[in-house]
Amino acid sequence: LATAGKLRMQDIWNDMIVLKDGSARAVLEIDPVCLAGYTDQEQRLLANRYAEFLNGLTTPIQVLIKSRLLDLPGYLSDVETRAMKQENANLKSALGDYREFLTKLVPLSEYGVMRRDFYIVVPYELPTEKAAGGPGLFSFLRPKQVGDEIRASGSKRQRLKTGLDAITDEVKQGFERVGLRVRKLPSIELIRLFVNVYHPSASDKDHEELFADADLLTVND
Repeated sequence: LATAGKLRMQDIWNDMIVLKDGSARAVLEIDPVCLAGYTDQEQRLLANRYAEFLNGLTTPIQVLIKSRLLDLPGYLSDVETRAMKQENANLKSALGDYREFLTKLVPLSEYGVMRRDFYIVVPYELPTEKAAGGPGLFSFLRPKQVGDEIRASGSKRQRLKTGLDAITDEVKQGFERVGLRVRKLPSIELIRLFVNVYHPSASDKDHEELFADADLLTVND
């Protein structure tokens, strides 16, 4: 989505990213699983299912792992609040022990506590359209002009979304069969993701201000 520091996006529309070359991307957020909580046999089963899923993919995907330093005071406060509201005595005790563990661990860590978010980027582009007996309809256009053509044509943009949704659902179901929880990011969360990547110091309240003057990105929901 970025090349040599330049964003290749043209629009974020209806939960998909439209690039300047006329192709589109959907982003899935994955909740990871801790394999340490499974037996050796269960781990092998999950690994085999994941391998089968990857081997059966009919479209390329991109795996994106985003790491950032965790706001520990806020996180510890959240854990404490959840523990106070927990009615199950065992879970309440476990949350308390977890909070105490993190409190003791942080001073020993040189880099602090990192949070990792996992995403899957799913690409799609419309099949090449050919004029009767001639070359592809868009063959004479530069990539940006192709994107402009897609943007200007409601029917082409809807076909782009329909095709992307079909492939995204296929990828999502594959991950779910492995036992992972998957969620497709809506438009507003796609914006937040890019803001956090390119403006990591910005808070949520800054999002609208940051994108108010951005003429390379238009949100149409």
